[in-house]
Amino acid sequence: GTVIGFASVSPMLVTPGVDIAMCLDPAHWGKHYGTEAMRALTKEVLLQLCSNDVYVAVAASNWIARQVLESLGYIPASKTFLHGKHLQYPVSGWWYKFRAIDF
Repeated sequence: GTVIGFASVSPMLVTPGVDIAMCLDPAHWGKHYGTEAMRALTKEVLLQLCSNDVYVAVAASNWIARQVLESLGYIPASKTFLHGKHLQYPVSGWWYKFRAIDF
């Protein structure tokens, strides 16, 4: 098989909850793989880790990812700046939140 992306789950450091991250090869965008992966990962986190809150950070300019999250029931929780090895400088973003009570 060919690896087309990855996903990870991490504990939040500042607030109770879990942070989900996902990256998909652009060659596979538009095939709903990202939507299905986020749906399945959210469900597993809620069921297996018994976390009440699930968070995802997304760049403000990534409107497709934001639409996917909102279609799955995530809501914008707060503005943030994204940092990371793959970024040359901090990028404006949003924390999206999914509450177990909404599941």
